[in-house]
Amino acid sequence: RRIIANIRKNVQQFIEFAKANVDNEKLKFIVDEEYLVDHIKNAELILYDDGAEKKGFIIPSKSGTPYAKNVTDNNVTLGWADAARGTEKVRKYKVMYRKVGENENETEEKWTEVYTNSNQKELIISNLPSETTFVFKVQSITAIGFSLISDISEPMETLTKKEPRTPLALKQTSSDVDVLHTKNAQITFEIDGLPRPNITWLFNGNPIQPSAKYQMEARYQIILNVNKTDFVDSGTYTAVIEYGIEKLKVPVKMTVKGTSMSPMRGTEASLSPQAQWSPTGITVAGGHGQGGALNQLNAPCGLFVDKDGTVYIADYFNNRVVAWPSGATSGQVVAGGNGAGNGLNQLYFPTDMVADRRTDSLLICDRINRRVVRWPHRNGTHGEIVLSNIDCWGLTIDYYGFLYVSDFRKEEVQRYKVGDPKGTVVAGGNGQGDRLDQLHWPSFLFVTQDQSVYVGDSSNNRVVKWTKGAQTAELVAGGNGKGSAMNQVNNACGVVVDRMSTVYVAEFENPRVMRWPQESSVGDVVAGGNGEGYGANQLSHSYGLSFDRNGDLYVTDHTNFRVQKFELISS
Repeated sequence: RRIIANIRKNVQQFIEFAKANVDNEKLKFIVDEEYLVDHIKNAELILYDDGAEKKGFIIPSKSGTPYAKNVTDNNVTLGWADAARGTEKVRKYKVMYRKVGENENETEEKWTEVYTNSNQKELIISNLPSETTFVFKVQSITAIGFSLISDISEPMETLTKKEPRTPLALKQTSSDVDVLHTKNAQITFEIDGLPRPNITWLFNGNPIQPSAKYQMEARYQIILNVNKTDFVDSGTYTAVIEYGIEKLKVPVKMTVKGTSMSPMRGTEASLSPQAQWSPTGITVAGGHGQGGALNQLNAPCGLFVDKDGTVYIADYFNNRVVAWPSGATSGQVVAGGNGAGNGLNQLYFPTDMVADRRTDSLLICDRINRRVVRWPHRNGTHGEIVLSNIDCWGLTIDYYGFLYVSDFRKEEVQRYKVGDPKGTVVAGGNGQGDRLDQLHWPSFLFVTQDQSVYVGDSSNNRVVKWTKGAQTAELVAGGNGKGSAMNQVNNACGVVVDRMSTVYVAEFENPRVMRWPQESSVGDVVAGGNGEGYGANQLSHSYGLSFDRNGDLYVTDHTNFRVQKFELISS
């Protein structure tokens, strides 16, 4: 049995070796049968090299199955074991490979062939496509021919292609962004660095996600588009750039500004310190005695003039806000008018109001109800409470949409983001007094584009300016005690400021409106000043004050129950 098995083994090796070298014209295969004297059967492989017989020749067996020693995105390093048997020295190896799934259904598979330079049992197959699966097989080559081909390897997949890594660097950063209300804004900056970093965005420290509001791009330029901006979109936008273990934060401040270039109650007109107004006023609202009819007013307080010339008036004892279109002989009730009370359709002694153009509404100081309420600008039947438990007297909105309210009990002015009940003290807040860090019954307000707050400090008989962030105020009018001299103010109420920083103040206890140029220690009369009375050149307890866009001056003539307009005659 052992002899038969050996015969079969030698015959099988011969057949396999012959198949592997069938195309080798230098190699001839001879099958010969001989009968020995003792008639013992046997099979033997003999190599004849140039006619000389080589004893003990063993056909080389197939090499070990190739395996991966290393894999990258574009090459595979193969290793394999040498043939288990064979007497001929291996000179080099032929490595064959193909993509998995390629040519598998064809009768003859197509393999790519590469050769080693010597008999090393390792080879790097280069220039392969990334994320592609291959199989491999190996065949040894000796002086006499090829061995059998190894078994096919396990599938090997090249890796995902990696971009070359370069250091992260900011090439260009975005400066702070100013955008007009309702317009689209874009924050951009450029970066260098490969692979591309991961970008996330924060708004005031909170993550934001792509949406109709926020559109984000992150290629060589990092872009954040903020669409249809609202005042609440003002704040700090931070790009968080993550690059491996590196993390970089790039903050950009964005400010949404109002579309009007002049502050509330201000004017677009350029006024010199020598500008002149007509000495006689024109009655544009009321003037028909004290009463509640639509052509009457009852102790009018704060006012403002809209762009179209409509005058809005806080009609104190009538518990309403009325609008008088330019040239009209009677007003229209736009808020309240349902008697004194605390219902949402009622007001109780309103002192002031402003237009919030962002929401097309009016914000009203509802004094006795200790609240600020919002009413629709047109066709409103009731309001909603914006602020409560506040002893408000005057209010205004700045260029950026912030609301300012004077609180005469707390002796302070607070700034609010509309819709947020938590305010920030921007003037006073240090108790009642006459120091420059104190107020005494703050009344009406004016805020410039740089967010400086001018306060009618009524019981201190002065006007003070609080620059944004300041701890103390600057005296800009009066401050020399109660009186009627040119360096005095008597119960400061309405305040407006022009582009030259000239201050205009309505004095409740003096029937006049005074002008105080910047850094001046005395003022001069621009309206009234002719004694208390009902004449066209007189006032009786001047109260609220407002410019229109053309520079004309409007005064609520409190106890004459009218609003007077003094036309600009020389700027």
